[in-house]
Amino acid sequence: EKNFAIEHNGVYWHNDNVVEKNYHRNKYESCNNVNITLLSIFSSHWKKNRVIVENMLRHKLLSQYTRISARKCIIKELTQKESNEFFDANHILGGTISKYRYGLYHDGALVAAMLFANPRLGIGKGQGGIELSRYATSCSVIGGAGKLLSYAIKQISPKSIYSYSDNSFSNGDMYDKLGFKMVSEIGPQYWYVDPSTEEIFHRFNFRKSKLKKMGFDTSNMTEKEIMDILGYYRVWDCGRKKWELHL
Repeated sequence: EKNFAIEHNGVYWHNDNVVEKNYHRNKYESCNNVNITLLSIFSSHWKKNRVIVENMLRHKLLSQYTRISARKCIIKELTQKESNEFFDANHILGGTISKYRYGLYHDGALVAAMLFANPRLGIGKGQGGIELSRYATSCSVIGGAGKLLSYAIKQISPKSIYSYSDNSFSNGDMYDKLGFKMVSEIGPQYWYVDPSTEEIFHRFNFRKSKLKKMGFDTSNMTEKEIMDILGYYRVWDCGRKKWELHL
């Protein structure tokens, strides 16, 4: 009745030794085509961030989930430490280094935060834009994203803002409501998993320069071959959407 589906993907049966690259993307698209929102969770996320996942489900499914109006909140700039602590507790990807950090406070408690960074190469770099790199809440903050975005625009005066939504967790409707335009669909990206702990790692942690320092012959071996030797699984996500807001 809520047009909402949940899939828990155990990494043993969902790595690319078992399923092909587009397996999870195809499930996302099949649900999206019949107006069903699919939350796709790897067992790694569930084991490490169970509380965050449960809060995501409460936010989507429970009408009695704590709701606060952004109009009753005040905005403060956050330190990197405050930002990391909040996002580690409330965002599936945790904290990240950012140039601009803004938070919404209600009765002295931080309930929402938004981070902005200088765009990475290939993501608007040199165009006077910034990247909206994180947004998270500790409860349902009505109008929170809009209030923080408006404040950031006044403070930073960017020419444009870029961001990404992850199809595993969202269809990107927040960006649509904020006035962003979807400019491209990005295919599945891969992550590495340590099967002994099921901890998940971004592929950037295993780029060739690092593998070379570990003593591997990167000129004759592929990254995948080396990671197979190290015993890591490779899993593919559902892809992403790129969004832009021109000001």
